[in-house]
Amino acid sequence: SHITLRADANDDDGTASSGLDVKSAKMLQLLSTYKNRVGNVLVPRTHIEGSEFLGSWLDKQKKAVQDGTPVNGAVQSQLEAMGVFDTVTSQDLQPFDLMLGLLGTWKEREGNVLVPRTHIESGYRLGAWLDRQKK
Repeated sequence: SHITLRADANDDDGTASSGLDVKSAKMLQLLSTYKNRVGNVLVPRTHIEGSEFLGSWLDKQKKAVQDGTPVNGAVQSQLEAMGVFDTVTSQDLQPFDLMLGLLGTWKEREGNVLVPRTHIESGYRLGAWLDRQKK
């Protein structure tokens, strides 16, 4: 399911009437796009989506919530709706399970498992990993 987010007309304080500032609305839209393409919200910290540093932005949002730092309520509720806080993180997965999941994502998208050796999927060297598994 694709979520459409937008920042409405800005109020005097620069936030939209929806409670989302333009940057947050853009980042949430990029996260939704990522989730629809990859099938999860396990965004690697170094991942860039579009021209934005989605991984580091998401990491900051998660850390702020975990630390009890105030976060824009509209942002937090959208992140919760996308399952950001109730999903395992890539660090929680065993490396083999993580890579196997990425291979499944590739197969669903490409229709095969012919991953080029140099291919990087969601920040992970899937092609090199698969090449090592074949040996």
